[in-house]
Amino acid sequence: LLVKLATLLGFRKSDEAQSAAQRLRSYGLAAVIAYGIFDGLTYTLSFIIALRGFTASTGKTLTRQTFPQVFALCWGINNFSRPFRIAGALLLSPTIDRTIVQPIRRLMGKGTS
Repeated sequence: LLVKLATLLGFRKSDEAQSAAQRLRSYGLAAVIAYGIFDGLTYTLSFIIALRGFTASTGKTLTRQTFPQVFALCWGINNFSRPFRIAGALLLSPTIDRTIVQPIRRLMGKGTS
């Protein structure tokens, strides 16, 4: 019961999240590239959503004084999207490996290992 509560509150990763992270690690460089692509996309989308939500709810524009509030919203949205980023990177990793990492390795003469 304590383990389930800790998992629910986010203090411990669920078994599914741990296995997804382990699979992601097995792709190596392709996983890093795929996660970077998804991370960049989600940060951009999170910032746009946070900025639109902030300006719609407050009527204020983005200034030096309002940026921390928008960034806090962006951070919250981005933390919520973490499982989706991992899942997206898992889906994209084989394609990145096949289309980017393996051709570069063959070009550099390092084989497929």
